[in-house]
This record gives sequence, structure tokens and C-alpha cells, in this order.
Amino acid sequence: MSWFDSHCHPEVENLETELAFAKECNVMGLIAVGTTPEKSENVLDYVRALRHRDAGVSAFASVGIHPHDAYSSSQRGLDFLETLLVADEERLIVGVGECGLDYYYERSPRDVQIEIFRAQIELARRYNKTLVIHTRDAWEDTFEVLDSVSLPERVIFHCFVGTEKEAKAANDYGIYMSFSGIVTFKNSDALRRAALIAKRELILIETDAPYLAPVPLRGKPNQFANVSITGEYLSNHLAIPKEEFQELVWKNTVKAFAI
Repeated sequence: MSWFDSHCHPEVENLETELAFAKECNVMGLIAVGTTPEKSENVLDYVRALRHRDAGVSAFASVGIHPHDAYSSSQRGLDFLETLLVADEERLIVGVGECGLDYYYERSPRDVQIEIFRAQIELARRYNKTLVIHTRDAWEDTFEVLDSVSLPERVIFHCFVGTEKEAKAANDYGIYMSFSGIVTFKNSDALRRAALIAKRELILIETDAPYLAPVPLRGKPNQFANVSITGEYLSNHLAIPKEEFQELVWKNTVKAFAI
């Protein structure tokens, strides 16, 4: 089995070197994620290029509007995402997002974040795509929104940084929890406790590259190959043999994105 990165932001110009390193690390699956209409179009180009370069890699895309960009993207951005979804004859797109709420930076007004989040939930539901959620310092409003709408069949908390409370809620909702390099950080004891109670069938791993490089690479540019480090760390933390955990994560990711 190989590792599968459920969430990264790769660039076409880095494809050759990152792909070579990924093969060395036995990472053979990735979901390239857009955060603006333009970047969503770019990740589709990346997935096409990667598939052309190596058909053995399972590469797919998720298109979305990050809460930071909710105000600047507005309805025109949503319309563009829908255009991408409609035109996806190659079936490259498996998700909508990352989208959601970020009250840590609040680069878009909260009411606008909620509006754009709700609209993308509807897009995911309408086109039967997986909903990829970003939530930071906004758990209460995130769950309030989720309770107020009809959800798509598959939902993921990307870069899950919740406590045991949020992990239990995700278990109850049947929402996947994707763990990034943050789980390896020294001050992430609460997150590691949350991972222990997450249902095994709901666990994913990710890099969020080029961000959040895991220990011992913290502070350096990240790349999707490094999901292997997070995977090995989490397999040890959960006391699951590495090969068994690889298989679990791969199967979970395939199911989470209906690949």
C-alpha cells in the first residue's frame, strides 16, 4: 500500500521534483485543492499534468473559495466554480472546497463567510461532490450552518484541529477528520487526544502543502510527499501497524471522495 494526501496545494512548476520525491516516500495519491476561482482552475491544470506525467498516481482536484477570499470572490466566483463543475468531462473534480469559516484572521466579514460557505455546501450537494471544510476558531457557527442545511453525502474537516469535543461531534455526524502535520507539533496534545477517539473509518491524513510541514521539517516549505511523515507518526500514536494504517487511510480517502 501507499500513502494518500487528502489535501494539498501544489504548483505545476514543482511537479517533476515533487513527484520524484513522493515516489521515494511511497506517496501515490493526492487531492489538489483550490482556494479561489483562479487557483481552482490551476489545480485542474496540475492534476491533468500529473496524470499525463505518471498515470500510476491517483490525482484528483477539489475546487472552492476559502473563507479568506469569500468577500473578494462573491457570487461571480461561485458562478465560476459551477462552470468548472459543469465542464468537468474528465471527472477530475471530486470535491467542493476548501470552504468554511475562519474567525482567526477574519479577512472576510463573518456574514459573507457564512453566505459563501452555505452556497458551496449547496454546490457540493447538487453535484454530488465531497464537501471540504476549513474551520478555524469558528466551531459553533460551523456546526450551526451544518445543522441548517441539507448536507452532501460526504463531508471532510480539512486540517482538523478540534478537541475531543469536536472529534466526538464529527463522529456523530459521520464527518471525516483529516490530520495534518500539526498533529506532530509539540503543543498539540489536545489534538492527539482527539485523534485517539476519532472513528478509525473517518481518519484521513494531509499535508496542506506548502504549509504546515511536520516535525522535523517544521518551518520549511512542505510538499505532498511529507504526508508519509504524518502518516507514520499517527500510525504510531494510534498503535496501528504502518502497513495497516496505510491501507486504512487509502481506503478512507477513496471512500471520502467517492473515487
